[in-house]
Amino acid sequence: MSVTNFKVILIGAERVGKTSLVRRLIDNNFHEKTNPTDGCEIFVKTLRIDDKSVNLTIWDVAEQVHVEDFRRYYPDARGFLLVFDLTDVATFENLRWWIIRARSACPKVPFIVVANKADLPNPFINQIRLGKVSKRLKASGNILVSAKTGAGVTDAFKLLGRAIIAKLKIKKT
Repeated sequence: MSVTNFKVILIGAERVGKTSLVRRLIDNNFHEKTNPTDGCEIFVKTLRIDDKSVNLTIWDVAEQVHVEDFRRYYPDARGFLLVFDLTDVATFENLRWWIIRARSACPKVPFIVVANKADLPNPFINQIRLGKVSKRLKASGNILVSAKTGAGVTDAFKLLGRAIIAKLKIKKT
């Protein structure tokens, strides 16, 4: 069986839970207190997506790096998880800014809008509105997740994997 490798990048404002998402995926753990990412951390996770084995090389890049020198991290990226915090409307309002940065470096790469912290009360957006906004942004999909509980985390990465496979038209093996 062949294994397919994809570089994916987590993007979004600081403190939206990007590192917590990838740590939940990798070791099924959650830490209440995390330090902001310094530079870039790279993780690898093999997922079974439908009947295909996919190695995701996941780049968790600090927000400051994205702002200053994002283009050096984006080459060869096959997809983006665009993460925002369901309890912080400012992180939602700057989604377009992140998409512009990603599209300037990787114009045809799929991205998934990930609404994190779904476990917290009083989200400012629901699934229906998220779907409409994602469609306007031309996202390949969207999902509500909670890095804290683990709900939807693996599904978010699989959703992106499926979008990449569809974009590249990779046959099932």
